[in-house]
Amino acid sequence: MSHEDTTTAYLRSKVMSAPPEELRLMLLDGALRFAHQARAGLENRNYEQSCSGFSQCRAIIVELMTSMNEAAAPELTGKVKSLYAFFFSELVAASHERDVAKLDRVIELLEYE
Repeated sequence: MSHEDTTTAYLRSKVMSAPPEELRLMLLDGALRFAHQARAGLENRNYEQSCSGFSQCRAIIVELMTSMNEAAAPELTGKVKSLYAFFFSELVAASHERDVAKLDRVIELLEYE
């Protein structure tokens, strides 16, 4: 088994055995990592890198929004979904406008989250 196969198997095992809270933190960490990638791409005028970062970050935000258990706390879930919808719309705008300030606002909020 190659090193890459071992790493993939380890990550798959970690994700499959993680409790929901840990999965959420993993997703937030991934969203941050991809947002930083998008920012670096904008700064370096590497729009392929930027596009990939924005795309992956948006996909994670959508996953966070759609995987919430609304029955547990409907009011809180609604507020958190609204926050994630804001993240998504700011990511779309930042991507289209190549606006680092909008992206920085999302990064700041993701770090707080």
